[in-house]
Amino acid sequence: MNNKKTSPYTLRIFVASGDPEGLRIITDANWTGKALTFSRKEYNEDDIKERDELKSTGVYILKSYDEKEDSDKPSIYIGKTDRDFNTRLNEHKSIDWEQAAVFTGSNESLHQGKINWLEHKLIETAKSAGRACLSQNNMKEPDLSEFDLVETQDFCAHMLRIAPLIGFNIFDKPQIIKTQPQLQKNIQKNEVADTIVVAAHEEGFHKQVLGNHCWFAIRISTAKMSNLKYIAFYQTQPISAITYIADIEGFEPYGDAGKYKVIFKGKPKKLPNNIKLDKPYLSPQAPRYAFYNDIINATKLSEVFKG
Repeated sequence: MNNKKTSPYTLRIFVASGDPEGLRIITDANWTGKALTFSRKEYNEDDIKERDELKSTGVYILKSYDEKEDSDKPSIYIGKTDRDFNTRLNEHKSIDWEQAAVFTGSNESLHQGKINWLEHKLIETAKSAGRACLSQNNMKEPDLSEFDLVETQDFCAHMLRIAPLIGFNIFDKPQIIKTQPQLQKNIQKNEVADTIVVAAHEEGFHKQVLGNHCWFAIRISTAKMSNLKYIAFYQTQPISAITYIADIEGFEPYGDAGKYKVIFKGKPKKLPNNIKLDKPYLSPQAPRYAFYNDIINATKLSEVFKG
C-alpha cells in the first residue's frame, strides 16, 4: 500500500475473453508499451500463444506460491527475452508458475539494452519492497545512453503503476497503517471490538511475538482496522489459552494476497491469568475480535467470546 500523493492517470484494459480473471491487455495512449497478463492454464489451453505480442521481445514476470517458501508471499521470477516470449516461457520447465505478466514495446521501441535495464530495475525494486520471494541476484545496472535512459525510465514507470492493477502488488514498499485513536475516543464502551485474537503455534509465537514483536500474516477488514488497539495471542496445544497481549502500533501490507503484518508498540505483555479453553468450539482457528476489558478480567475463553 503506497500513501504517496500521485497524479491521476487513465489506462485501457481489454478483457479479451470476457472473463475479468482471464487474459487482459493493458494499453495507455501516452505509452509505447503494452502489458498482457494470463494464467498458466490459459496459456496452455487457449490460443494466447498465437498473439503477436507473445512473438515479440520484452520483459516478463512469473508468479507462483511455493509451499517450501513463505506461503504468504508469492515466488516471483523476473526475466527478459530478446527473441520472443513463447520461446522463453517454454524454457522455464522448473518454474511451476501460475500467473504471468508480459510487457512489450510497440514499433521496436525496446532494444536489447533497454530490456536488460528494465529487468535489472524490476528485480531491484521487487527486492527492495520485500513483498515477494525472489531467487535472482542483483545485477549491475546496464549502461544506456542519456536519451535511452530517460525513455526507459518512463517506460518502467508505466509498468510499475500497471502491475498492481493486474495482481502483481510486489513493487511498492509496504507502508505502516497507523491506528487512529482519535476515532476510538468516540466509541462507547463495548460498542466496537478493540482487540483481535489470533492463534499462535509454539515456534511462531516465540519467534515472532516474543522475538520480533510482530505478527503475520492475517486478514483484517479495513473497517475494523482503525478501531483495533490490541492483539491477543491464543497459544495452541498443549497450552490452549490466551496468554499474551500487545498494543498495536499499526498494520503493514504483507505479500500480495490482502494480508497484513501487525506491528507492536513495544513488547507484548503477559496476562495476569491464562485464559483457558473451556469449550472446545471456542478454540480460535481464524482471527476473532474481542474487548480488552473482557480479556484482562477473564479466566476462561467463554468469558471472552460471549454469545
